[in-house]
Amino acid sequence: MEQRELTVTGTFRYAHTWPAAIDLATTAGIAPWSPATSPLEETEAALLAGSDPAHIKAVITV
Repeated sequence: MEQRELTVTGTFRYAHTWPAAIDLATTAGIAPWSPATSPLEETEAALLAGSDPAHIKAVITV
């Protein structure tokens, strides 16, 4: 059985924000906002780090 993963990203408000986001990504780069990954054993620390503005989101690898 083949499995596929699909990530759909959208916005439901804040009209006309995509041009500003694209401009920011092309001028400043997106690496600083890329999420860090943490192993399953460090789940609690990764989720607690979410209160720090420097962390965009927690990605846990199994």
